[in-house]
Formats: sequence, structure tokens, C-alpha cells
Amino acid sequence: MNKMKQNAFWVGVGVAVAAVAAIFVVWVWMGGWDEAATKSGQIKETFTTLRGLQSQPAIPSGKTGVPSSKDVEAWGTGRNRYIADYKDIAKVYEDRDLALEKWFNAKANPSPSEFFGPYNDAAKAIEEELRKKGIKIGYPSDDRDPTTDGKYGFNWGKPQDWSWDKLPEDEKKAAVRELQKRANICEMIKKALLVDGLKVDRLNDVYFFHALGDAGKFATGAEVRPGTTEGEIKYVNNPLESTAGNQRFNEYMLPDNGEKADKPENRKFLGKTLTFGFSVTMPYSEVPKLVREVLNSKVDMIVNVVGLRVVVAKQNKLNDEIIIVIPEGDPDRAKKEADAKAAKEKEIQAVPVQAWITCQVIDFESANKPAFAK
Repeated sequence: MNKMKQNAFWVGVGVAVAAVAAIFVVWVWMGGWDEAATKSGQIKETFTTLRGLQSQPAIPSGKTGVPSSKDVEAWGTGRNRYIADYKDIAKVYEDRDLALEKWFNAKANPSPSEFFGPYNDAAKAIEEELRKKGIKIGYPSDDRDPTTDGKYGFNWGKPQDWSWDKLPEDEKKAAVRELQKRANICEMIKKALLVDGLKVDRLNDVYFFHALGDAGKFATGAEVRPGTTEGEIKYVNNPLESTAGNQRFNEYMLPDNGEKADKPENRKFLGKTLTFGFSVTMPYSEVPKLVREVLNSKVDMIVNVVGLRVVVAKQNKLNDEIIIVIPEGDPDRAKKEADAKAAKEKEIQAVPVQAWITCQVIDFESANKPAFAK
């Protein structure tokens, strides 16, 4: 007993070794050794993989994995390229929007009274240029002389007679801005009609689908249309036809700039469409040429043609058939046959058609570009 007390330290060490040995035997018997070896191997494999990721190529599109430094570098390069592409695209829209945004004179945002004079002068100048080229203005009724102007035409209205006193200042500015843009679109239509080599008889009608304001604030006769008694012909893809009840027509909006807004209605959109239609009387063969000129837009607007309806303006007269017999051996037979053929061709020559064209101009808002694109 005394010897055990004297060697208590070594006895404790022996007991501890025996306990550890017992635990090790149980651990190995229960598979702990194999599990530890497996985990150790996985750790070594993961470490090797992570070391290798430092130099691996960028992750291909559609693949998954842990991003490497080269991935991050590639993404940074891609981001810069996307921003540059965005700015280039925005510049195209901005440049093509200049003709729509310009004012009659150097002063921007004029008051209604300052706007009336230039507006009326521009309307007269546009129509006079067309008349000088022999193009008549207005939609002719059956009882009107087809060689003279008719009603409707550009539908300028008389904004000086509108109830501007009923509008708050911000609505006045918006209305004047809208009228200016519409006048610029009329200028674009004029230039398309006056292109060299294009044959146009008459500009029947110009109509903007979006009502400019409430009837109580604006003259109701500002945007009138030919009625059914005058042979009304509707524009194709007129969005007004698909609205229900008293729902007002709204233009299509371009996407927003992607920046977070406190309210959905405060999102900043990159622009909208301005939908309008115009009708002309011209030879059928000239219709594709006119559509091409509108799409090309001589004043550099972005114009889409979204609808086209072509109708015969006036049917050929029906005449009794006349048979001309030229005897064999007639010395003037060849001449008489040629004269008869020419007379018949003149009688049945193609009549002009009316082309009713629905268009949309892109109204780009450069001020709403996202911060990274400015």
C-alpha cells in the first residue's frame, strides 16, 4: 500500500494510458478511424482545389463553380463593355430624338401666348410647301371639287382659342410641349411627301390618337375626323378601337431606367411612343415608296409603321363595251389598231388609292437615363 502511495503518479499515468487505449479500440471498432481518414482526405482535396482555382480560366457561361480572380476580372471587363454599349445605344436614341425635341425658335418652354405665333406660321409654311408641289390639303367630300383643298388635312386646330386659364402651369407647359412635338411630326410627314420622284395627289388627314386634354379645357374641334357620312376610313391598329368604355388611350412606355423608386408611379421611364396616323391619295405604285421614306425619316426621327390600309379612292366608271372592226387590207390598219389600244388603255388606267398609315414615333427621355450611363 505504501508503495502504491509512493508511486501514485505512475499509477495514474498507467490508468490514463489504459483508458485511452480502450477508447481507441472502441473508436476503431465503430469506424471512427475510417471516417477521420475520409474527412482528412476531403480537406486535402478541397485545399488543393482552392489553390488551383486561383489560376483556373473564367467560368464558361452556363457552368457553375467557385469564382476565381479571373472570373472577377472577366466580369469587370464585361460590365464595362455593357455600360459602353448602353451609352452607344442611348446616344442613337438621343440623336434621333433631336428633331422631335426642337422648338420653333431658340426659346424653350414658351408660354402659350408666345407659342401661338410661331405655331401658326409653321402650319402655314408646311401647307404652302406642299401646295407649291401640287399636293392638295384635306379630305375631299363627294360634293367637292377634287381639284381643290378639302377638310381636315393636318388638323392644326386653334390652340389660341383653348381654355388655357383652366390649366395649372405644369399642364400648360406639357400641352405646349406636346403641340410642338406634333408640329415637328407634321414637318416629318411633309418632308416624306416632298421627296424627289414621289407622286402624291393629296394629303387627306393627320390624326394624333392621344387626346391632348379634357374637352372642358381644350377645344373639342381640334382633332376631328372624317365621319361616316363622308366615307370614314379607320386607321389599322388604332389603339383607341381596343379600349373599353371611357378608358383613355395611353401611349406605350419604354422600359424604366432600373433605378429604385419610392413609389411605382415615380419610376423614371426612358420614353414613350407618340402614335399618329396620316392619309394620302396617290398612285398605288407609290405607296411602298412613301412607307420607305417614312421609315427612313428625312428628319432623323425613330418612326415605326404599325398599320397600313389601302383603299381605292374612286372606282373607274363603267362603260359599255365597244367593238371596233378594222377591215383586212385597210392601209391604215396598224395606226387604227394602235389608236384604239391607246384610247382603251387611257380609259381603264389605274385610279389613285388612299393609303391610311398608322405610325409611332419614339419620344426618348435622355434625362431619365440611369446614373451609370450619363
